[in-house]
Amino acid sequence: MKRKIGEKAPWMVPWRYLPEARALGWPLRGWMYGVLLSASFGLGISFGLLLDIYGLGIGMGAFFAYAIPGELLLWVRQRHLKRMRQLMGEAVRTLHTSYLACGQWGQAVKMSLPYVPSEIQPLFQRIFRQQQVGVPLDQAMTDMPNQVLLSETGFFLEVARLLEQVGGPLGGALLEDVISLLEEANTKAGELAGEVAARQMETRHLFVLFLVELVFFRLISVVYFDDLFHSVPGQLLISALFFLNTGCLIWVRQQIQKFEIQ
Repeated sequence: MKRKIGEKAPWMVPWRYLPEARALGWPLRGWMYGVLLSASFGLGISFGLLLDIYGLGIGMGAFFAYAIPGELLLWVRQRHLKRMRQLMGEAVRTLHTSYLACGQWGQAVKMSLPYVPSEIQPLFQRIFRQQQVGVPLDQAMTDMPNQVLLSETGFFLEVARLLEQVGGPLGGALLEDVISLLEEANTKAGELAGEVAARQMETRHLFVLFLVELVFFRLISVVYFDDLFHSVPGQLLISALFFLNTGCLIWVRQQIQKFEIQ
């Protein structure tokens, strides 16, 4: 199974960003990623200039260049997984109809090809072609988890192996059970995804609120907090608060990702 975003870090590291984006069907080019990194870094530098703390601006720029593209990739991944669950459910129902008509797994795949959703049709076409030239089912379906990126795919592969061995009415009953289980899994996955998305939004809001507070204090510093932004102790305090909030954000995001993976 392909490594999930957030298993070891809350966001994707830069040297793995483009491969991950393309695996999710996001046609991101190198120059586009460069523009995204530059804009994110520039936003952090701008905050530092606004606060008159240039060293902190560099730290903000580095963090934003890591976190903002990562948040965007997480959003793309969530949409991709939601779509893949819908497509796989449609594909399994199509296979079920074809299997009831012929009673054989290989023939059912062939009959289903014109009706499988276009986004995953090439995957099933490749499986069918490989089986036609004598490639065992296990090998023909090896790339499926990397293409679909769903944890339920392993279950589907086991069912496909059983169908190839069993055949007949018993296989049809097995597929009916698979459809009901997948629908139940999709419902639970949707509920979990909604809960995870809500927690992620909360962490974003809290961090943005902290940045807004910093900007607000800077704007009124001429009257009330001038020493806070123009003295070494004050600048060190603001820098410490920023990195403390950054550390808390990263820790919370890691806990959310662990919960999502489980």
